[in-house]
Amino acid sequence: MDAPAAVEIAKNSVLKLFGEDGLANVRLEEIERQGEVWHVTIGFNRPLVEAVLAEAVLGRDAGATLAPRSYRVVTLRDSDGEIQSIKMKGLF
Repeated sequence: MDAPAAVEIAKNSVLKLFGEDGLANVRLEEIERQGEVWHVTIGFNRPLVEAVLAEAVLGRDAGATLAPRSYRVVTLRDSDGEIQSIKMKGLF
């Protein structure tokens, strides 16, 4: 499979699994092929989750001011595109 196909599979998987959170700005951040697997990092914002957290912590609607991105590394097999894992990516 080529890189665009790997990205499409990764993005669709993230949207399917986390879509209930009202994801916004879903986009490719990084991509790497290692042997027979692709590691695709997808970044996104979670406005609904951010708004709930802001209200709980600050007691007001501050979702617009809190806009951290979430990142997931999707690992998939090159041969058939099967997802092997979806993990959180730390920014350390």
